[in-house]
Amino acid sequence: MRKSFLCTAVLALFCFGVPAGAAMPVEEFLELCATGSPEEGAQAIEAGSDVNAADNEGRTPLMSAAEHNGNPEVIRALAGKGADVNADSGWTVLMYAAQENGNPDVVKALLESGADVNAAAEGSGGMTALMRAAAWNKNADVVQALLDGGADVAAGDESGVTALMYAAMYRDSADVLERLLSAGADPNARDGDGWTALMWGA
Repeated sequence: MRKSFLCTAVLALFCFGVPAGAAMPVEEFLELCATGSPEEGAQAIEAGSDVNAADNEGRTPLMSAAEHNGNPEVIRALAGKGADVNADSGWTVLMYAAQENGNPDVVKALLESGADVNAAAEGSGGMTALMRAAAWNKNADVVQALLDGGADVAAGDESGVTALMYAAMYRDSADVLERLLSAGADPNARDGDGWTALMWGA
């Protein structure tokens, strides 16, 4: 029922537009940003939707786009309308893209819009976007986009675990490991318990 309602709302927006002052409910706006076009997002904002509105989990429209939408122009459109590129829901906007979005151009669009590449979200244990990408994104080019954008390859989380350690721990990807090492990751660095990346990957 909910999915049908959201699909109907998105189709209505696409076909008929949004009347002036007809702000979309937050959940619908997040769904639109996850799947829609830059023009649809801009139209919803112009009709009164709050570009920095948050759902009950603290997720904003830009976070939804960063996580799900493969079109970097949606990121640019929302940022251009005032979306906070460094909003924090327990994850930063960049973290959503780094872990979940397979298009490195989405990461690049966020960085070009002012996202802090080395920010650690509140309550994240000191994890950065690079750590999340190294551990869980299936596209090594996303890791490269973060590195090219100035991500600190030597940074560790609150336990001293680095991006290289996360890659060794969770990924079976020589490509990701090679990119991190080429960027200067120290294979002999140790976390707070004395473990190296090689130990984590064993």
